[in-house]
Amino acid sequence: MTVFTASPVSINFHGASIPTFNVAGIIRVAMKPICDSIGLEWHGQRQRIKRNPVLAKGAVMITAPSKGGLQKVLTLPLTKLNGWLFGVDAARVKPEVRDKLVEYQEECFEVLSNYWQKGQAVKPRTVTPDERAGLRAAVTMLTTKRGLMHSAAYSLVHHRFNVEHIDELTAEQLPEAVEYIHRMTLEGDYLEKQHQAALQLAIHYPMDQWPAINHQLRQDWENEVPTIYPNRRWVKARHLYGESSPSPTLQMLAQLKKEGVNVECCEAEVLAMRHHIGEFESLRHNLQRMLSHSSSMPVMLTS
Repeated sequence: MTVFTASPVSINFHGASIPTFNVAGIIRVAMKPICDSIGLEWHGQRQRIKRNPVLAKGAVMITAPSKGGLQKVLTLPLTKLNGWLFGVDAARVKPEVRDKLVEYQEECFEVLSNYWQKGQAVKPRTVTPDERAGLRAAVTMLTTKRGLMHSAAYSLVHHRFNVEHIDELTAEQLPEAVEYIHRMTLEGDYLEKQHQAALQLAIHYPMDQWPAINHQLRQDWENEVPTIYPNRRWVKARHLYGESSPSPTLQMLAQLKKEGVNVECCEAEVLAMRHHIGEFESLRHNLQRMLSHSSSMPVMLTS
């Protein structure tokens, strides 16, 4: 598969940030963030793209900068996005995914296309300064009653809705943001304690979750030689990087971030480690190939 290097242009779609790229005049869309936003399992969708002759022909890997270093992302041409979207049968997905999938099928292509053709995303509509007056008033009330700085109060909104500024809030998010700040003002400490308790109960990542999401790990564990220690399994470098080996840690951090917890440095650390493991493995494979070519005997470097 062809690999390019490009910087992403992120477009807001109903609160989700979708990376897009202009590569040689062709607008491309990163597919995994769309799957994650909809709630679709990425490994299965990636395999579906590979199996479809039209989608597979248009698929290109792009190396793009991220907080954790350079990351490879699978992209499709924007013109093929609807072909992929409508290939997912809304009647066969989980009920909690269905509405979001239909939303993407109805609007996503138009929003991304409008951005690149007209310089702006027509949908979803962001709110005007006048429409944000209610939110500003709610924030002022919160700072007065709770003794917070305005910057700290606005940070609550940023973290809760995963935006960097309130002008990124969509028309759908604005009333939710106002209600959220009002609840913080009225219920304050009690609300936060309840929120944290609910958060602790909702997040569970037992060991069987890892092979459930990591196809490479699951495949190797099914065929591995057992270790000499009970209840221990082999974990190799190839299980710790790349699209075929999703990280449960990153999934947990994404869940925490969705709940309004700032996990930026933790996410950056994990992404950096996965990037460097991938770079090391690439170097190891190249070194092994060079040594094998220069020797009459096969050389195996293990990690």
